[in-house]
Amino acid sequence: MDNKMKKVGLTALAGSLAATTGYAADMSVSGSWAVSYDTNDTSTVTGNPLTLGDSITFSASGETDQGWTVGMSYELDYGGVLDDLKATLDMGDAGKFTFGESAGGSGIRAVKNIVPAADTAVYSMSATTTAYGMARGISQTGYIGYDLSVGDITLSFDTSKTTGGTNRSASVSYTGIDGLQVVAGAAETLTAQANAGVDQETVGIKYTMGSITVAAQANEVDDASTSNDDEDATHIGVSFALSDQVSVSYAQLETDFGKSTKTADETVSGVGVSYTAGSMSIKAYAGKTENDNGSSTAVDLEEKGVTLSFSF
Repeated sequence: MDNKMKKVGLTALAGSLAATTGYAADMSVSGSWAVSYDTNDTSTVTGNPLTLGDSITFSASGETDQGWTVGMSYELDYGGVLDDLKATLDMGDAGKFTFGESAGGSGIRAVKNIVPAADTAVYSMSATTTAYGMARGISQTGYIGYDLSVGDITLSFDTSKTTGGTNRSASVSYTGIDGLQVVAGAAETLTAQANAGVDQETVGIKYTMGSITVAAQANEVDDASTSNDDEDATHIGVSFALSDQVSVSYAQLETDFGKSTKTADETVSGVGVSYTAGSMSIKAYAGKTENDNGSSTAVDLEEKGVTLSFSF
């Protein structure tokens, strides 16, 4: 009798656990590959101009009893490298949390560049490795982001903790007027430095009318370290959609260095063009850097590239 009662009780318990823990999840896999050919002028030392970009992203999502959506994504790159790990908790009108190890998109990063580009952003056309004049945001390792939309206003925040101190940033975007976007953002990083850290600010405006989009953005990077320069930059650009498949753009980024270690303003300018047909796209750019790294004696750097890509 006791053994029978135990069996009945265990069976009921197992059925109850199965009924309460069986949540369905949506799984998906997406990917892309791109072949790029990039070349610099003869004054720049370069390696193989041909590169292959590839990635496969694994994603999973589900819904809680509260109606919230939870998600996880992981990207697999060439050589078996797993990166861009990201977990999300979307609470609908209450906002969305993002927990990530790389590729942060909240805070000031959400508005760091609103200037249109048919191909790559103009600061990526420079042969130099540092995007001077751009707000670089907080550390992307172990960050927490929070995004909230209230009507036509989107608020975004993020923070991370590193050996350089606590990093934090915030941004706001307004889209209440048809075709118009106005943004502003601020960040504070490396707060544990003995002589303070780095403050970053950006404000920008973008307007789209028909097939034409124009934008202007002002960025400021103030570094308390005496060994690093402050940066004040103006970033402008325009794009024109020739058709649903073809667009062209032009942009310029001029950076004024605020300390004596630089002798001239660096200017990066370039044009881009793109053609899209379904999952295929062909993009090309040509850029020029004057007074590279703030040096008035630097040789002008020219860079060109074309990319064929497919998404699947």
